[in-house]
Amino acid sequence: MLYRFLVIVVSCVGLCSPLWGQRVSATIDLKVLDANLTFDTNNIHLPNSVGIPTNDLNFSPNVVFSFDSSKAFVSIPGSNKILVVDPANGTPLNPQPLLEVGANPALMSLTPDGSKICVVSLLLDDNIPTAGDVFKGKEIGSIAIIDIDTLKIQTLNLTKVFFSVGNNIVFSKNGKTGYIASSGTDQIIRFDVESATEITPRLDLTNGTRPSSITMAPDHSFFTVVLVGSTALPQLETPDSILIIDPDSFTVTKTIVPTVKGEIVLPHNFAVSNTLAISSDGQFGLIGDREVSHITSSSELDDHALFLDLQTGEVLATIDIGGISRGAFTTPDGENFVILSDREIALVNISSRQTTRIIPPFTGFKDSTRPAFSHDLPRMFIASAVRDLVMEFDLKSEQFTRYVDVGPSLIVDDNGIEIAIPAGPLDISLSPNGAFLTAVKFNANTIAVMKNSARLFFPKVVSNKNFFTSITATNTSSKDTTITFQMRDTSGRPSLDDPQTDEVPDFKQPKNADLKSGHQISFTARGLVEATEGSNLVGWLDLASDQHGLAGFALIGDSQIQSLDGTPGITVTSNEWILPEVRVNKGFRTSITIVNPTAETASSVGIALINSNGSTVEEVSRSIASNGVFTAFLRQADPGDDSIPAIFSETSFANFGSGYIKISSEGQRVIAFEHYFDNKRISVLNGIPVGGEVQLPTRLYLPQFSVFGGSETFLNLVHSGTSNARVSLSIKNDQGENLASRSTLVLAPSESIRINLVDLFGLIDRGKAITGWLLLESDTSGVIGDGEIHTFSGRAMTTIALDNSASRDFIFPYVTQGADISTGITLLNPESQPANILMEISTAQGTLLDTTSLMVGGSERVIGLLDTFFSVLPDLPGGYIKVSSDQALIGLEIFFANNLDFITAVLTKPLN
Repeated sequence: MLYRFLVIVVSCVGLCSPLWGQRVSATIDLKVLDANLTFDTNNIHLPNSVGIPTNDLNFSPNVVFSFDSSKAFVSIPGSNKILVVDPANGTPLNPQPLLEVGANPALMSLTPDGSKICVVSLLLDDNIPTAGDVFKGKEIGSIAIIDIDTLKIQTLNLTKVFFSVGNNIVFSKNGKTGYIASSGTDQIIRFDVESATEITPRLDLTNGTRPSSITMAPDHSFFTVVLVGSTALPQLETPDSILIIDPDSFTVTKTIVPTVKGEIVLPHNFAVSNTLAISSDGQFGLIGDREVSHITSSSELDDHALFLDLQTGEVLATIDIGGISRGAFTTPDGENFVILSDREIALVNISSRQTTRIIPPFTGFKDSTRPAFSHDLPRMFIASAVRDLVMEFDLKSEQFTRYVDVGPSLIVDDNGIEIAIPAGPLDISLSPNGAFLTAVKFNANTIAVMKNSARLFFPKVVSNKNFFTSITATNTSSKDTTITFQMRDTSGRPSLDDPQTDEVPDFKQPKNADLKSGHQISFTARGLVEATEGSNLVGWLDLASDQHGLAGFALIGDSQIQSLDGTPGITVTSNEWILPEVRVNKGFRTSITIVNPTAETASSVGIALINSNGSTVEEVSRSIASNGVFTAFLRQADPGDDSIPAIFSETSFANFGSGYIKISSEGQRVIAFEHYFDNKRISVLNGIPVGGEVQLPTRLYLPQFSVFGGSETFLNLVHSGTSNARVSLSIKNDQGENLASRSTLVLAPSESIRINLVDLFGLIDRGKAITGWLLLESDTSGVIGDGEIHTFSGRAMTTIALDNSASRDFIFPYVTQGADISTGITLLNPESQPANILMEISTAQGTLLDTTSLMVGGSERVIGLLDTFFSVLPDLPGGYIKVSSDQALIGLEIFFANNLDFITAVLTKPLN
């Protein structure tokens, strides 16, 4: 019975501030629908190396979502079809997934009201000259106008046009008029969207100027057209330029021929992929210039971006960017331009024009690489076309935080030789509701559909002859979910195999797990990866779900099951952490773990040992690989044994009494965790984030303490703020009455204190245990800490972080009854008003067993075993309790062995 508990025991996890990620949920293969469907028009594959030119533009179609995100549309240029996708199911839309339009459908645009999609068809076979004396084709094209709801199609057939892959459609403010350039005939064309008829006359441009992409101003008062020029047109006589066109009068109001200042002497050169981005107020624009790479065809030399004043036509700044410049885009918040080159991303602040050049962890952008932007978070998603990875970029911190593999590569026959080419993700699109991300994989002729997911981190997963790890997850959301697991070793690689062992793999990567609403799953780390007998597992676990109501908890225990403690999964990252406990004396050992859960190698991470007076005893730095983890003991167990190197030198602990660890990362945001133990007890504790945007409270609670009668509690406080903190501490019983006079401490910045509550409050042993809760109030933010409880005459120990995450709705997502384990529940009402509470207990399969209502007075606490709250319960190998209250509460769940070997207590967190 005890082993069963170890497999499935769980407590609450913080669900606030979840990390947002993506995972591939489905792949739609065009060949399954029709063997002749292909994105490419001449089947010259996108190369598998960066900077290699091809004779093919490899110009990707784009994905357009309906406003309600229920449909996604993508053109298939190598055919005459438009594919309609159901993104929620990751399947072609039934019963009509393919819509027939003109041949070679290219770029699509959604009307402003979201009612129609317009797609231009290139009709390449008709338009490309055949041979001999025929110097031009038929010069025809078509525009299909698709009703989003009914999927009915109107077709506008046009003559004396030649559309290129870069010719896109924009609309008037009311959506009734569409505009498109005809690159081959040097014209701008208007059409009526409702009647699918052309509006004449056309706007004729200088022959050979080759109008390409159009950008509509945010207020629809003008649009711009990029003239890329013909190779037969003398570049100095008719330079590439940008037209400003009034959509109402349909006239050119300005021609911007950029005048570049400085040492640049080469004439500027625009390519089809050099799209113009416009600021939200319509005043400024940014476009890439290939004046260097046009001559050298090399990405090693810098190109430039031109920062334009669209009102005056002046070039306000010439910005160095990577070679082979590509498209420019405006971020949804209107603060920045983003411009791509072959190997770089440049972020240009529109107000200051300050530019940050970023080399992604995986490069390989192509002409039709297009990013997607999140409107509710400062995020950009972009694909490495040659590495088959979709990367997530935090626009605020300017860091890559995650990547998703959308491969695999393709194996193709090249004159009898098998070669690998990338799947080639190019266009990335995000649905309006932010739930779905799509990647057009150009070479593979597939579309990857990725779902919005919340990430949950377990920074230390260990399974060897000394320790084990078990984990449980509960789906508290109202929808079913699929959980994706990624177990990684210390180097950041997926945990697979030790090449020094026999042919049997030591580990297997975990399979996805379906979890219904209200259900929970449980597993040991060894079972999750199907570890072979005798193998050692050390690493960390990344758990992702498409629902944000996932609660998870991990237990770490010794192999004799005589000691263990638990901790919730971590949902936040930070550049600065405090690990409040340093236990290296009296038989204790402390190990710390730092995880870099991002797509890049972290810059140097500083690890500082701080004494209780706030002075730094020793500081070291470590580099943590992408998705890697650093774990080590603070101090060597035996000063004479250096086989397992410790973080700090032995001399640092010569006069060390108490203190804490400070983690500082100058690069990527990381995760910190600590694990300390002696020969009979274990405590685990998540680090406390204190850097960046973290808002630390001035009021904290320890919902459980116990002194006397075989128990003692130690309070550990750390001041992470920058000014002195006056701290008031009150110790209270279940009725909210003070058990002793209030204690006041003054902590200077960086100081800490570890003290027994008996000594802090001058408590007197009267022959029985005293239990209750503790209130901390500070006159400034920055004070953090924990309470360490020793009980059962010192046999068991658990550590609880001081907390302020009171909530009206939360769950205890695991309960057990009838095994060798007891479950205790604590409800603390820190408010002054009484709390009316409803508690519902359910099985692991979501079946409601019982409900109870109770009232907890202001500043009062209720504590008890399960039968204190519920009348009749069966034996429970699992289950959970939902709590709803009209006042914010703090919950604590306690599991302890009936043989008194161990105790573990973990706080609940609010449900968001």
